[in-house]
Amino acid sequence: MKVKTGDASTRLFAVLLLTALVVTVLCATARVAKAADQAPSIVVKFDDLNLQTQAGAMTLYHRISTAASEVCPHVDGRVLSEYAFVKACRRGAISRAVDQVGSAELAALLKSARVASLR
Repeated sequence: MKVKTGDASTRLFAVLLLTALVVTVLCATARVAKAADQAPSIVVKFDDLNLQTQAGAMTLYHRISTAASEVCPHVDGRVLSEYAFVKACRRGAISRAVDQVGSAELAALLKSARVASLR
């Protein structure tokens, strides 16, 4: 079987193109991971709260929500895509903070707040 020169060069081009694509994706993934590690953060203290109570969980939820509003960018809200980005940033920050705390009462409060926002 003879291999045509055009076929070999086409395959070589495809392999090089695929390699370049993989390298690009890996570099982009590394940048995103680095950006996530360097994301702004605020320490929210809650050692003064009893997270077994709804009042304690509610107070911590408000502190976390306020911190999320401070670390996520601010926009005027007239540009829908910017508003959606900020809302997703805040929602993600709150969710990660609630997960880190590990309180069932706080997690239930987060879930009920999300359900209420869907109404």
